[in-house]
Amino acid sequence: YEDLGGTYGVSGTYMHSTDTITIDNEYAYKQLYINVTKKEAPQPVIKYGKVEVNLHTDGKLVESDVLKNMPVTLISKEDPSKTYTLNCQDDSNRAELENVPFGEYMVLFDILDGYEDLGGTYGVSGTYMHSTDTITIDNEYAYKQLYINVTKKEAPQPVIKYGKVEVNLHTDGKLVESDVLKNMPVTLISKEDPSKTYTLNCQDDSNRAKLENVPFGEYIVSFDIPEKYEVLDGEVGSGVMGNYLANGDTITIDNEYAYKQLYINVKEKKEAVTDNGSQNPESNENASSSNDSKKQESKDLNTDKKKSKSVKTAVFVNNLFFVSLSLFTGILTILFYKKTKKS
Repeated sequence: YEDLGGTYGVSGTYMHSTDTITIDNEYAYKQLYINVTKKEAPQPVIKYGKVEVNLHTDGKLVESDVLKNMPVTLISKEDPSKTYTLNCQDDSNRAELENVPFGEYMVLFDILDGYEDLGGTYGVSGTYMHSTDTITIDNEYAYKQLYINVTKKEAPQPVIKYGKVEVNLHTDGKLVESDVLKNMPVTLISKEDPSKTYTLNCQDDSNRAKLENVPFGEYIVSFDIPEKYEVLDGEVGSGVMGNYLANGDTITIDNEYAYKQLYINVKEKKEAVTDNGSQNPESNENASSSNDSKKQESKDLNTDKKKSKSVKTAVFVNNLFFVSLSLFTGILTILFYKKTKKS
């Protein structure tokens, strides 16, 4: 309310606060009049503007569904509960909104996954908006244009360095042409990711296989030796080039365009031949054992024969001695007899 004042009746005047009155007759009847009116809240003069947002991609306005999926919101700085959102209903990358009250606003938007805010300038002096920037709408029916510039993110490509790997197969320490390596592919298994494997296949009888573009890293070497061969260890080139590889060994490819040479040494298994010409280690062992037994038996037999011969010789000598003695005795007896008869 407010004090309206004024007059009443013919000459009465409404009282105002702090006015003076006099009460001067006994039991006087003094009447005071005050006049008020109800205040009406003043209606603010609100002006409105029109706002447009344009989405550029790499500095160009191109049709896409990016803006359609990233609404732009204006948040009143005077009263943050008052927000105004611009939604793009199609793929034009342009959205408009009318009847936005004059004032200061924070522009808020979220860039879609796969994109990033590029920023920069447009036209002669315009600057692209960033989320949380502030704009002002301050002219009656102002037409405010906003520009946002995005670019599509490209997945960063890891810097992978590659090496070249060569495997050489030696036989008894020598690189000889054969089909051994052709039948025993060598596989490199990544220690970081065992699902990543790289196989070196020898296409001819050269006993050398190469593979390029093997990513840097640590690898387990895996190979199977053909059945009639076995792995030999030792040093390659008298220790200058390193040791021969065994199945399950680890190698490292760690220099850009590295040329990694692997060496594997094998030899052909030697197996004894049986009576029928077949090669059987177990049969060979049995045959060897049988031969040893036969040799022992033959030796024992020869010893027995020698013993028997010695015994027979001794008996013969004894018999000869007794026969000779008997003949000598007989001759003496005859001579003695003849001499006696003469006498």
